[in-house]
Parts: sequence; C-alpha cells; structure tokens
Amino acid sequence: MPQKIVKKIVFALILISGISCSHGSKQHWSYEGHESPDHWAELSTDYKRCQSGHHQSPIDLHTKDNPIGKQKLETFYHPTHTHIVNNGHTIEFDMDQKNIIKIDGKEFELIQLHFHADSEHTVDSNHFPAEMHLVHKAKDGKLAVLGLLIDVGQSKTFDHIFDKIPNIGEEVKVDLHLEKFLPENRARFTYEGSLTTPPCTEGVKWIIFEKHIRVPQAQLMKFRSYYSHNFRPTQKTYDRQVQYIKK
Repeated sequence: MPQKIVKKIVFALILISGISCSHGSKQHWSYEGHESPDHWAELSTDYKRCQSGHHQSPIDLHTKDNPIGKQKLETFYHPTHTHIVNNGHTIEFDMDQKNIIKIDGKEFELIQLHFHADSEHTVDSNHFPAEMHLVHKAKDGKLAVLGLLIDVGQSKTFDHIFDKIPNIGEEVKVDLHLEKFLPENRARFTYEGSLTTPPCTEGVKWIIFEKHIRVPQAQLMKFRSYYSHNFRPTQKTYDRQVQYIKK
C-alpha cells in the first residue's frame, strides 16, 4: 500500500478515536456546546485540572503595575522544514528540524506552533484577532510556550502563512523562516501557567511578547474560514505573579 495512503488512514483513525494531535488527549473536546471549555472537566477524569487548577492559562495581562523581572531568553531559530496539520482544533506546524530556545540557560526544543482566533490571552481585557503559540519541550518534559499576539496589517513574514491549509486528516510540507517570527523588541510578560487545551497540564512557562505581530487580513480570513472561535476564555490568576521583562 502506498505510503501516502497509509498516512491518510492513520490520520483518519486518530480523528475517529477523538485524539487531539496537538497534545495527545484521548477524550474528544471542542470549543462549543457540551464539549466547550466550560465542560472540559466533565468529559474525562484526565481533564479535572481544567476546572480545579489554580495555575491555568490563558489569563488577562495588564500593561500597568507588573513587577519588573529578570529573565535571560535566547532563541536559536533557523529556516525549517515543517508539516502543516489540520487536526480538527487548529492549524498546526510540526517541526522536522531542531530549533531551540534557552530560558535562563535551560534548553527547550521547538515541537510545534499553532494558532488561535481570537487571541487566548487578553491585554487589559481586550482580545486580539489571533494568537500564535510556539510550544517547546525540555529534556525533563517541562514545557515553555512563546505567545505572539496577532493584529491585522501588512507583513512579508506572514503574507503566505495560511496559503496551504490542508483538509482534516491530511498534511502539507512547507518551509518556515522561524528566525523572522519573533519581534526585535523582546519586551514580554512571563508567568507560570498551563496548556490551554485538555488535559490543561500545569507547570508551563509562558512568555507573551508585548510587541504584537501583523498578519494580512486576507491570511487571517483564510484561517478563520476553518477556525474562528478556537480560543479558551481567560482564567483566574489566583496567587500568581506576572512579571514584565523589559527586553
């Protein structure tokens, strides 16, 4: 049997079984109806943290009164081969080559990046049209996510980002110039949070850049034609401290 057909069969079986390709969740969930974020904890015992956790993401970020923190962030991105996957929850770009970041000297490897519309994090209670998450994993299993808030505007970096969205269960190969994704101004918010999808695992280090990126309206509309409401509402901050890093 040709390899391409085998791949399609495998993806179909994954989708039928209700597995989230992004995070390996076994019970089906969604953003609407009785499987929406308000009900994730009811769908599976594995998802209880979505309701009981006190370090959940996303959260509302405030532009004032954040303590100034210290954090050394180094990025080692390069042009990379990726596979675009439409997993039924978002458009995901899975990495074929090694790209890493270092946070205070600890190394995290980029596993995948994906998008949400509207943005999941808000700033002073305001949503952005979309948000990009770059998900990294360390050798000890810890996760770190770089978040980029997306606004509408012209940008050569993102003017073709959604030109090759595959159908659910299919994948498309594309090259990305990852080094161009991050803003030159590295001012950012950082806090301890969770995955924003089931099982809502906590212990995730979040870094949200203050400088938002721009994506052409036509490209955002292409994404929204597939996913226009795939964001989790903001969660309570509880006793967490959000720090602001100047650069």
